[in-house]
This record gives sequence, structure tokens and C-alpha cells, in this order.
Amino acid sequence: MFKKSILLATMLGLASIANAASFNLDVSSSDWWEIDGSERNFKFTAPVADANAKFSFVLQGFNTVDGANGYADQFSFQLNDIEIAGGLFDLGGGGFNIKFGGSSTSSLIAIDTPNKTVTFSNLPINLLEGTNMFTFKYTPLSGSSQGLADEAWKLNSATITAAVPEPESYAMLLAGLGLMGAMARRRKN
Repeated sequence: MFKKSILLATMLGLASIANAASFNLDVSSSDWWEIDGSERNFKFTAPVADANAKFSFVLQGFNTVDGANGYADQFSFQLNDIEIAGGLFDLGGGGFNIKFGGSSTSSLIAIDTPNKTVTFSNLPINLLEGTNMFTFKYTPLSGSSQGLADEAWKLNSATITAAVPEPESYAMLLAGLGLMGAMARRRKN
């Protein structure tokens, strides 16, 4: 019985091995959006759940996107309705920068005020198997939007690094289950 348990645990462990692969969210870097509190949603279908996935993206500001000042504009990124990171970033409108997302996440956010970009590198995310919703939102905290002529934002890129199951893992799992079945049949005889 002990040998069977060890064999089964080994087969199941080997079957769970997966490689990491990079996937790009389908964001068009030519689309500029108004800072009006509207959400921009992107779906990603993960082949397997991955609690250790990473997400990187580049946020681009246009003209007078404000950091923390009287006209502050707040950015937020959510995955499956859970806020991961965000902040108030001076991308040409003045004010000072504030990063959201906890100490471990905020260190993964790099602000380039002269080039009006914010780079989010390898944010830890928890991907669910199947459909995942990536939500980006920029909200004017002073009340109303100033319009695309004055300030706007876009995503230059968005990359997910996540696990992908290896096809041979499934073959190994089936072989292990077949072996367990054969051992059980042999024991019966």
C-alpha cells in the first residue's frame, strides 16, 4: 500500500509540472482614452490556474495627467475585481507621485515623468483557470474629465507570464493511473 501511495503521489506531482510562457493582452497602443473613470476591460483565458503568474504593462500619459495635486488623476488596475496596483502619477500635469499596491508591489512600479510613462514590472497575480478579467481605470479625482485634448492615457503593452501545462504531463498522468489500475487488478488475482 505504501508503494502505491508513493507512486501515485509521484505521478500526480509530475503531472502538475508546467512551463512558463508569455502572453500579450490584445491592447492597441494607438488607442487613447479619456480620463473619465470609465473601465477598460480585457479578457484572458488561462489554460490552467496559476497563483504565481506575473503581469507587466506600460501606462502612457498624454499632456497634463496629474499626480497628487488639486486636479489629481487616479489610475487603478484590477484582476477579477481585486485591485492589484495603481496610483497618482505626474505625467505632465504636476503634483507628486503616489504608488498603490503594498510595499512589495509598489517597488515594481517605475515612473518616468519626462517620457510620461509608468512601467509595472512582474506584478504578482493569481490567474484562475478559464476567463480572467483585466480592468484598467483612470479617474479624475477633481470631479469632471478634461477631455482628450487636455489629458489622456493608453496602454503601450501588456504581458502575462503564466504556467502552461506540458502535453507529456498528461501522458505521464494517464500512464500512472494505468499502472495503478494494473497493480490493483494484479492484487485482486
